[in-house]
Amino acid sequence: MARLTTLIAAAAMGVALAAPVSAAPLTTSEILRQFNLVTFGDVTGTSHVDGRALIGGDLDSSWMVFNMHGAPASAYAALTVGGDITGSGVHVNNGGDVVVGGAASTTVNRNGGGTLAQDQGTAGIPDFAATLKASSAALAEIAGVSPAIVNGNKAVFDTAPTDGLTVYSIDLSFFDLVNEIELALNGADTVVINVSGTSGTLQDNFLGDSFNAASNVIWNFYEATSLTFDRQFVGTVLAPYAAVTVTNNNIEGTLVADSAHIGGEIHQRPFAGTLPSADPTPPVAVPAPAALPVFLAGLAGLGLTARRRRVAAA
Repeated sequence: MARLTTLIAAAAMGVALAAPVSAAPLTTSEILRQFNLVTFGDVTGTSHVDGRALIGGDLDSSWMVFNMHGAPASAYAALTVGGDITGSGVHVNNGGDVVVGGAASTTVNRNGGGTLAQDQGTAGIPDFAATLKASSAALAEIAGVSPAIVNGNKAVFDTAPTDGLTVYSIDLSFFDLVNEIELALNGADTVVINVSGTSGTLQDNFLGDSFNAASNVIWNFYEATSLTFDRQFVGTVLAPYAAVTVTNNNIEGTLVADSAHIGGEIHQRPFAGTLPSADPTPPVAVPAPAALPVFLAGLAGLGLTARRRRVAAA
């Protein structure tokens, strides 16, 4: 029986090997390293995005610039738009490719080369929504501490890591209580700041040394549905359910949102931290119609072998 159990397990493994499988999807860490803007819905904008962008809906661009200079390597295009590109035009610099699920009814200026592929439909557009939303929810479950308040108006996220990860928990109203923010890694590999609350306008000033921490900090706005960034903001913004407005100031890190209006620049600071178990990789699917015949054939073969052994033993 033990022998037969082992053989059945081997036959089941043969199913996975014989059946066609999909390409391995990106984890949250990989998405945040390879992309500087990810939205699941529409984007309107007038400014710059330094780095790769994935826009799940339509892009209405008033000569937005997508600059690929120094962007991390990736198999994905410089600009991917799930819907249509409209407006007065788009610049894609440094030879980046453009993939459009719908049509580009305006000028797409690809400075330095690059290709334009239109009418790709949904098949050509990656969908990161499930992965990023799952990570946001999982990160929100990690217990966090409160930052220090200095002189009543400065919040200090002064990490004291034990395993390379520090987690804080605050509410959106916290940004109304202070007007300065200081980020200090102190050797931490990753800082996650979980932010509860549904809407808010962020107008705090980040102190100079905070910019050195930009690639290692994730602000997880896991409940937000509406956010306005009215000052320069430092760190990755993970707000998968929010309509985000970036005014005339910049975000120093990747922006993940449901939809966005980009009036300021999104500066490229690829995520360099290490996420804990909140970095799920979706399983690679094995199509049942292709797998089932192989599995049944394997079982039939095992049954025939067992019968022959019983006859020989008799």
